[in-house]
Amino acid sequence: MTAQNPIPILESHLLKDVTHGFFTRQGGVSIGNYGTLNFSLKEGSLENVEENKRRALKALSLETLPLCLLKQVHGKTVHFVDQDWDFNTRLEGDALITNRYDVVLGVQTADCAPILLADPIEGFVGAIHGGWRGVAAGVIEETIQALLDRGANPRTLVASVGPCIARESYEVGEELYEAMLDKDMMYEVFFGYKYPPGTRHFDLPGIVAKIIRGFGISVECLPYDTYASEDLFFSCRRAFHEKAMGFGGQLSAISLMPRKRS
Repeated sequence: MTAQNPIPILESHLLKDVTHGFFTRQGGVSIGNYGTLNFSLKEGSLENVEENKRRALKALSLETLPLCLLKQVHGKTVHFVDQDWDFNTRLEGDALITNRYDVVLGVQTADCAPILLADPIEGFVGAIHGGWRGVAAGVIEETIQALLDRGANPRTLVASVGPCIARESYEVGEELYEAMLDKDMMYEVFFGYKYPPGTRHFDLPGIVAKIIRGFGISVECLPYDTYASEDLFFSCRRAFHEKAMGFGGQLSAISLMPRKRS
């Protein structure tokens, strides 16, 4: 964060050749439980969300490009952003890919895993909303396969898993446990027990990274826990535990435009 760019941006060294950023909740204009850099339309103030969008794109030096977002539904639908994409309509889905240099792809999260991918050599980027239901449904595999089918190379494709809820904060029930083991029995290693006895905790970033590495793709997980870091991140689970009246969502964004060096 600098005087010229007051909005904190978290970056991945693996994505160094493209413009990208995992934003925190800091640096925006939203108020209350949505303070301040909120991208969730549930806030009720579209004007504040639009200003937050403007600030985020400016922080990335991408203010002249349109931001593509979806109506996220915890599924596995992947959309390819082509020249005919309508940026005024939010389609349902949980992943975006493109080979265009003149757009920005984004996902919103508040404990789910934001996953950004890039193949700067072949010219592709992608953004995935990685909630546990989407992960169990196969959204990561669908997205990577869609990139490979269009010409991305697993040897030059890289991925980063942004801030999400960490295993220590993520007590889960039988539905999630059974869904993951139905997907692959080997995924039991991503569950563990903690106090009180009998509770089960889930390693969301760990399982996301495991799936990505299964394609031979290099991946990095940023070491942030959205639940534990209230000053930095929105958290759906924390809001539930605190009985808060609503919560915001932070943005993760990526573009094929080369990153501007400071």
